[in-house]
Amino acid sequence: MSVNLRLRMDLVWAAVSIALACLSASAAAAEARWEDAAYFALHLQAAVLFAIRRPAVRRPIAPAHYVVPIACLLYPYLYDVSGDRPLGTSLILGGCVLCFFSTWSLGRSYAVLPAFRELKVSGPYRIVRHPIYASYLVMDLGMLMNAPTLRNIAVAAIGLVLFVRRIALEEHLLATFAGSESYRANVRSKLLPGIY
Repeated sequence: MSVNLRLRMDLVWAAVSIALACLSASAAAAEARWEDAAYFALHLQAAVLFAIRRPAVRRPIAPAHYVVPIACLLYPYLYDVSGDRPLGTSLILGGCVLCFFSTWSLGRSYAVLPAFRELKVSGPYRIVRHPIYASYLVMDLGMLMNAPTLRNIAVAAIGLVLFVRRIALEEHLLATFAGSESYRANVRSKLLPGIY
């Protein structure tokens, strides 16, 4: 990928993140929900990281490597967010905090689409290999606690299937890089410590 095209794509991702941040800010102002304020911060963080990220060393080209991550980005917008229970809201906010720090740990290697930039082995990446996805599952659990509807159960199930598939795609890419075998031996859990 040429430098100009890469920079333009990074700016497009930054613009998408800013647009999502604006939507979250609007929802936070209209409904006074802490979760939307946290989503605003996460989208703003993503916009900054997209604008400064380093180029990928290798990027897969199979369609699944694009469709699955985009679906993972969009499925949370299918939730019915009408409920508001303290435990659910606490889980959502806890998931947002985990997501923020996991994303911060990736720094300039952050991306939505799978690409190898640098192997990260510190912070939450010492505990599980995909802490950002674990944070989404915590947020999903919070959504279910807030509004335990059939619709939300279906959305959470779709999210889980998408993340398991996304992890498989990324693990295949990770396996092709030096140092990954040692990392995978030291950090055995992909998503949930001691479980998966």
